[in-house]
Amino acid sequence: YLGAPEGEDDTDKLRVRRKRMLQHPDMPKAVKALLKFSDPERQGDDVRAVLAHSFILPELWDLRKDRPREFARAETRDLAMRTESFRAGMLKHPELVLYYLGETHKRKTLSAARVHRRFDLLLKAVSIVQERAASGNHWITSNVLPAPPKLPGHNKAREQFCVQALATRALQEFGQIDPLRPRWHIFELHSVLDKRSLKVRDAATKQHRENLAKGRGIHAAIATLVSSALKLTPPIPSDSVKQFLRHRGTPL
Repeated sequence: YLGAPEGEDDTDKLRVRRKRMLQHPDMPKAVKALLKFSDPERQGDDVRAVLAHSFILPELWDLRKDRPREFARAETRDLAMRTESFRAGMLKHPELVLYYLGETHKRKTLSAARVHRRFDLLLKAVSIVQERAASGNHWITSNVLPAPPKLPGHNKAREQFCVQALATRALQEFGQIDPLRPRWHIFELHSVLDKRSLKVRDAATKQHRENLAKGRGIHAAIATLVSSALKLTPPIPSDSVKQFLRHRGTPL
């Protein structure tokens, strides 16, 4: 579970941090606690996601503290320019776009009305993305990456941000529905996943949320992972994690 994420083990600093996490005496307990909330169908991917998130907490803090919006604005500006170019290309070569949209794998002939409908929907989607990106709307929200504390110079600001960031990721992976990751099983065919299976899965999701709300080891796991990532001595007490998250209104 603590294998190095692809592309993230290429500096001495990250290698040292990963080795420290592997050797932390409380790490087995932390992983065991996270496994209580893991969805069997994801085969540990949710646990790995939380662990990988803890691994980069110091970089997240530096990014959020020093450049809270700048990098996101740069991304949206780039997206706005690219989507505008794509939109301009569609409008410049509509016949070619219509030809491509009319092709199918089974070589079925589509009606002209249906092909034009595809063109209109694609153009509308690209236009919406371009307009929103040009207006500066970006992906950073409190559900993705929490804001730094109101007093970023406070001696506990870095610690508190990392606790909140890891708790937010734990909720996304184990308890709540991530707004950026739809529940695709809702759209599966009933022949593959019948109503009874859906009911069982939803009940399991509800149980995950209840377990998270009651704690059940999650606070100690967060304390261990954050303490290891930030190299804190002494480590954060799990009660402090619980108290802080409850104070922030985080349902953990």
